[in-house]
Amino acid sequence: MDSSVKEVWLDMVDLNLSALTREPLFRTLLDSIPEALICIDAGLRIEWLNRQAAEALQVEPEGIHGKGLSELGLVEDPAVFSREINRLVTSPCGGVVTLPLDLAEGRRDFEWRVPLASEHIAAPVVLGMDVTDRVADLARLRFLRERIERADNLALTGVLASAMAHDLNNILMAVLGRARLFLESGGEFDPRQVVEDIERSATYAAELIDQLLAQSKEGIERARADINELVSSMLRLLNSVVKSSATLECKLNRDIPPVRLNPCDFRRMVLNLVVNASDALESRGGKIRLSTGVIGIDEAWEAGQQLVTAKLDPGRFVVVDVVDDGPGMDAATVNRIFEPFYTTKPHGKGLGLASVRRLAHAHGGAVAVNSGVGKGTRFTVLLPVG
Repeated sequence: MDSSVKEVWLDMVDLNLSALTREPLFRTLLDSIPEALICIDAGLRIEWLNRQAAEALQVEPEGIHGKGLSELGLVEDPAVFSREINRLVTSPCGGVVTLPLDLAEGRRDFEWRVPLASEHIAAPVVLGMDVTDRVADLARLRFLRERIERADNLALTGVLASAMAHDLNNILMAVLGRARLFLESGGEFDPRQVVEDIERSATYAAELIDQLLAQSKEGIERARADINELVSSMLRLLNSVVKSSATLECKLNRDIPPVRLNPCDFRRMVLNLVVNASDALESRGGKIRLSTGVIGIDEAWEAGQQLVTAKLDPGRFVVVDVVDDGPGMDAATVNRIFEPFYTTKPHGKGLGLASVRRLAHAHGGAVAVNSGVGKGTRFTVLLPVG
């Protein structure tokens, strides 16, 4: 430190604080502070206080100098109060301690600190500031934050439950469709095959319910899996949810590396995309193309997509494509298509695609969509290899 600056600093800390507080300008500054300020010495005697503190004590500032906190009945336990203040004064690191004072309006919390921690001050002073309102405000903020977090959790739970119910309904519709097809076929289908399909769908439904219960406990288990096998195992289910006026074509590319995923989650994503594609075709009919593959993701690939729901690190990703040749969507619809409860269907719930996005993100992946009015729509689920 420069010698001239050091001399000024030492002159400042050697000032008599009681004399300083009698200066009009300094007095005005102290009184402009909205909180009550009380300055005491190590013996708990009042050196000075501002107007707010004087009003709280119901005293005149000029007549209070030198009186002890205990003498004024402001301290419930003088021994404890004195011990904490002395510990603060003698601490080489300074610090802050919160100790209450019993004022006329009731007990108030004060934060006490040593404002001038210097060996040049013969009798250190301790400054106390009323922080009761601030502490109450912080408590209210914490309470409101907890309320908001609780509301967010409840809202998320509601969305998850709605998504589960939506997916369960898809499976039940497949079961009903398969049963209705068998009853109306006049015995054309093998009863054993129909029963096996219904049993498989019921198994998927049971897995979905188990998953809903698991989400409230330890989370969802994931393991390395072959997505081609998973898609193959659900082809009959997928065909049963496709409208009779539409056809489902499936192309499973070979040499697909395993992906770490939850099989139930994966089936939900594929089922939702196929149901969505079938609904998009409406009654006019058309084709739905389901395929698997592996692609390399980089900035050039991302720039070529109309919308990708998450930023992906460059690398190899297993993809599931679901393409329909329906009416397609305009840009405004594409930008909102993954929002929960947003739908363009007269009787839609707006949960299927939101569920696909959430599940893809939970697996470290994303969903890409490319569409145009009169050009059909392509949804691509991307899952990291491994």
